[in-house]
Amino acid sequence: MNDDPIGPSTVRHNPLRDTATGHTPKSDDVIERVFCEQLRMPMRAMQWALYPGLLLLALLFFALHTLCPGSTWQIDSWCGIAAATWLAEMIHGRLELKHPPDPAKSRRLLRESRLVYGIEGVVWGCLPWVTLDRCTTVGDILIIVAGAGVAASRMMLLVSLPSVFGLYILVGGMFWTAKAWDFGDMPFHALGLLGAFYVITLLFQANVYSRALIDAIRLRFENKKLLARLSAEMQISEAARCRAESANAAKSKFLAATSHDLRQPAQAQELFLEVLSKTALDKTQRALVDNIRKTFSSSIEMLNTLLDFSRIDAGTLAAQQRDFALRPLLLELASEYAPQARAHNLTYRCRCPDVIAHSDPALLARILRNLVSNAIRYTEHGGVLVASRKRHGFVLVEVWDTGKGIEPQYQKAIFEEFRQLGNPERDQKKGLGLGLAIVDRLARILGHELTMASHLGRGSVFRLALPMGAYAEGGARCHTGDSRPG
Repeated sequence: MNDDPIGPSTVRHNPLRDTATGHTPKSDDVIERVFCEQLRMPMRAMQWALYPGLLLLALLFFALHTLCPGSTWQIDSWCGIAAATWLAEMIHGRLELKHPPDPAKSRRLLRESRLVYGIEGVVWGCLPWVTLDRCTTVGDILIIVAGAGVAASRMMLLVSLPSVFGLYILVGGMFWTAKAWDFGDMPFHALGLLGAFYVITLLFQANVYSRALIDAIRLRFENKKLLARLSAEMQISEAARCRAESANAAKSKFLAATSHDLRQPAQAQELFLEVLSKTALDKTQRALVDNIRKTFSSSIEMLNTLLDFSRIDAGTLAAQQRDFALRPLLLELASEYAPQARAHNLTYRCRCPDVIAHSDPALLARILRNLVSNAIRYTEHGGVLVASRKRHGFVLVEVWDTGKGIEPQYQKAIFEEFRQLGNPERDQKKGLGLGLAIVDRLARILGHELTMASHLGRGSVFRLALPMGAYAEGGARCHTGDSRPG
């Protein structure tokens, strides 16, 4: 029987087996900790097992004095030695448990355990030699039952150290079997054979139990080591995430701080283009200038989008909410986007009752511009409707379109940064994929609920719920901004 945690049973039952080689990867650290735990388990168990054991010895002492009157001094001596042996085991364990596990002392502790429990096996093996031929039949039965019970209890106590239990039970069993054969009677011979069978059974059970226990101890330490490694990796990942977030925040703050400086050269280029377009140019040159202006306009739009997003991402954009009339804002949008809608052969309609809303007009205008621009860009037939209506103390501002709609699985993804549906080739004419991300973040800054609904083949609607202002006037609908293709 082997106490080493690396045994055939360990390899056979280990779920961490290396599938390539068939062997179980183990570190020396885990092996040493498992072995230390095997040695300390009986020491801990002995701290509470001593008191039931001493009570058993006291009962046995009084019973043997009654049932074995001819061996009084032998019984006294044997009980004293047995009690001293158990006390020595308890004291030895208590002294060792005061110190943390030390792999350097493991082999010494194993030798000491074999010595201590080997002596205990001799002591209990001497019990039948002291009492069996001097007791009544009831006394003989009591002695046999007590010896068998103590042997079984020691098997459970020493289950983590099968070699120590093997030494204990073999030494004790040898003395008991020898005493049975010493009587010379057939019933005692049968009793000796039965005792030998009992010893073999205990050895087999101890081997089975120890395999399971050692595997459980090893897995516990491997799991602890794995958890410690995962915890360390998580800390490294968290630190890396914090560094990435700090770098991203620094980048956003830098772009937000330098947005004015970045826009100045672009504005100057726009001015130079305007001056150039008013000079004497031939037809080819004017066409070239028009193309440059269109390309430049697209670049400016992307730059402004990136800079706006960086300001939002950096947290430098503060909302200044107040009560204001919503209708003039929607009319301004209609005058701005109705020509674009006509250029795409779309109808632009605006329905705007006179109502007072509470929000930041500038940020709200930026939200609606992104929504209307998206609606025109992704609508091929029909038109766009921008409308407002009062409901339960809120003003709902809606942007409808008759585009092809958005599939349900993508309706949350469209608010992610740089996410565009139907643009795998990344056509710059369709923007950068930041429009709806900006809308979502601005709505959060303002505290306005943003919802959307879409039906494939029928179009989409985006709704923004604005708190109602301090007063609201009833409202005739505004048709001034309606626009249809001419």
